[in-house]
Formats: sequence, C-alpha cells, structure tokens
Amino acid sequence: MHRRHFLGGLLGLAGVSVLPRLAFAKAPEKRLILLVLEGAVDGLALCPPHADPNYARARGHLALPGPERPDGVVDLDGFFGLHPSLAALAGLYDKGELGVVHATGQPGTRRSHFEALDMLQGGGKEPHSNRTGWLGRALAVTGSAGLAIGSQVPLVLQGPAEIASINLQRDLYSDQDFLQVMGTLYQSDSTLGPAYQAGLDLRSELAEQGMMARPKRKDHGLSRGLALQLGQLLAKDDGAQAAVVQLGGWDTHTNQTRRLDSGFSKLAESLLALKEGLGPRWSHTLVLGVTEFGRSVRGNGTNGSDHGSASATLFAGGAVFGGQVLGPWPGLAKLHQDRGLVVGTDIRDVLAGALVHHLGVEDLSQVFPDTHPSPLRLVR
Repeated sequence: MHRRHFLGGLLGLAGVSVLPRLAFAKAPEKRLILLVLEGAVDGLALCPPHADPNYARARGHLALPGPERPDGVVDLDGFFGLHPSLAALAGLYDKGELGVVHATGQPGTRRSHFEALDMLQGGGKEPHSNRTGWLGRALAVTGSAGLAIGSQVPLVLQGPAEIASINLQRDLYSDQDFLQVMGTLYQSDSTLGPAYQAGLDLRSELAEQGMMARPKRKDHGLSRGLALQLGQLLAKDDGAQAAVVQLGGWDTHTNQTRRLDSGFSKLAESLLALKEGLGPRWSHTLVLGVTEFGRSVRGNGTNGSDHGSASATLFAGGAVFGGQVLGPWPGLAKLHQDRGLVVGTDIRDVLAGALVHHLGVEDLSQVFPDTHPSPLRLVR
C-alpha cells in the first residue's frame, strides 16, 4: 500500500478530505476525468438511433418518441439523438464540447458485471489478467498523479503512480473533540502530524467557501454539488491530472424508463457542474463516461432490459472534437447473439485515444501489455 493511500484512509476516518495539493507537484495542464458508469448503461437509450429503420421495431416498448414530439429524443444529426433527460447537454454538443462514440464494447464481452468491469478497468483481454489498471499504468509512464473519488482506489487507478483518494460525500461536521484527540495522537509524527493539521486547515478553508456543504440523503453518485467540488479541485495548478469517479445504478432490469430519466438528468447536471467548477481548465479537459457493456435491445417483462453487448461512450470537454457521433454503426437488423447491439468500436481504442492524443502517452505497450488498441482521436 502506498503511504499516500494509507494517509488518505486515516484522515478520512476523521472526516478530513485529503486534497491533491497537499501531496502533488504542479500537474500538466491537461485533465482527464473518467466516469465509470457501473451497471451497464443502455447505450440505445443514451444515444437513440431514432432514424434507423429497425429502431422502433427492435426496441419495442423501450423505443423513445421521435424528435418531433415535445417529450421525444433530442435530435443531434438527423439519425442519432440524446435521451430527453440529457437535453441540458445539447448546448455542449452544438458547441463541439460533447460527443458520443456509439456501439462501444469489449469483444467477447461476458455478461458478468464483475468480469466485464475488471476487463474495463484492468485493460486486459481476459478478466483478472491485470492486477493494476490502465490509467494507473499510464500515469506512471507520464509521471503524473491521479485522484480517486471515494473511500477506495479503484482498479483502473492502481499501479505505481501517485494516487490519492478523497470521499467528498463524507460527513464534514465530525465531532470537534474527536478531531482534536486525533490531532494529539499524530502531532509527534513528523509525517502524519503536519499532513493531518494541513488537512484540518484546508477543510476549514473550503467549508468557509461553501465548497463542502453536507450532501443530501437523496444524493447518489456525483450530484451537482459534488461535481462542482471535483471541478474546483482539478482546476488548481497542483491538482491531479486524472480523476476517476464510479457511478452505480445503471443496471436497469426493472422500471428502466423511470430510472434512466433520473440517472440521465443527474448525469447531465453533473457534467455541467464539472464544467462550471473547472472554469478555464475546462478547455484543457476530456471527460469520458464509460460502462462495462450495454443492455438487450428488446425489453423484458418487467419494463426493463437485460444484459447485452455494445453500449455508447460519452465524451465531453473543451478539448474535444465534439458535435458528432463517432464509430461505425452496426445497425439493428442483426443483433449479437440475437439480443445485443453488435460491437462496432473496441472500448480500448477509445481509452487509448484519450491517453495518446490527450495525455501524451507515447508507448502503449506499457499501458495495454496484452492488447494492441488503435487510438481513436477524440480531442483537438
């Protein structure tokens, strides 16, 4: 375990946020934010191909109304659209700051969340083939630091690079007597003592600025307030170059319409809050929203969808070539194993593109040692 990981967990027990500027040197200008949308997002709902001649028939009761309806999909290019609950992002698309890579997936995708997530984060061609993550390995190559949002460092960030974790949802109004006792315990330690006190001081400073408001109970994942905090952290010159947020709740076996309405609304709100928090740094930022696999094209008997194959990858930021839906479209006439969208773009090509064209990784053999992805250009 890295000393910084231990320190982050230790201070987290006292409700103190360990922020990257306490430990990291000045980061390169560019930022990468990875949103891991766990549970398998329905890519055909995120970016519906409303003009595909087989769309309505193939999707059945899951088909969304067309753009001619007030409650219908938001048209993007005459063929693809955005889910109605993502309508707030249409302005980013029009500015070229948001795009979609459709029909993304992992060849030979398994329908086990655990195995598919392990492959997505480890970057291997088989589950459990890597004990470190592709982003952790990439940051070690570039000599940059990473930040995990949550109480643990996910597999994708694990490796030899500098990584810190911060739980932005932790109760920030911890008992002051407890904090004082912890400070007394650490004060004689030359490493933990100063770091603990610096964390307390910074916690107070950010609380005064309104950056650490108590999260509401109903908040799940990356709410607007937490996204704003994350953007402000990464906007700093000495912020981490890459951050990872794991957002669950996308396993829509039941009541998919209602659940996606809520989930996509929050996702849109979070992306706009990230942009606000990042400020001028947004123009040097790439945000990727990835998932382990897609949903079945046809709905099931409980108003939901089951595990499928390909999904869609969202990319955003002031640095991107947005305003377009990328990737070969396999169509809906023929499905993978008669249930899922056929994979048109290997998700590792998308990830490799972010590393090569955005973070400047030159040697992918150290990042994807057992695969040979073809980097897809998402940024200018």
